[in-house]
Amino acid sequence: MLIPTARAVAVAWYVATADGHWTDRPITMIDEDAGQIVEGTVFHVEEMRQGHGMGTMTAYRVAEVRQIVRRFSGKYGQLLRKVLLVPVALADDVGDLRIDDLDVN
Repeated sequence: MLIPTARAVAVAWYVATADGHWTDRPITMIDEDAGQIVEGTVFHVEEMRQGHGMGTMTAYRVAEVRQIVRRFSGKYGQLLRKVLLVPVALADDVGDLRIDDLDVN
């Protein structure tokens, strides 16, 4: 993943594949460090793109955080924090389910 060298830090947010692995591309990037991100934290991602369900919220749990320091020529580098998210059902969402939705047999 390319980050312009003028940026000192970036956080890349990925949604895990169905088998829990990292995808090739993040769903979004943030230019500020988010050091408070720890595994198990729940985040709500709000869709802000027109034509993609604008305003919908999806809950995700942080499954893994990878912190990578990139070294370049000279004395400056970058911090890349990669965050792997997995979808979660919250109690509010589960309350809307019917018994047929919960029946696995």
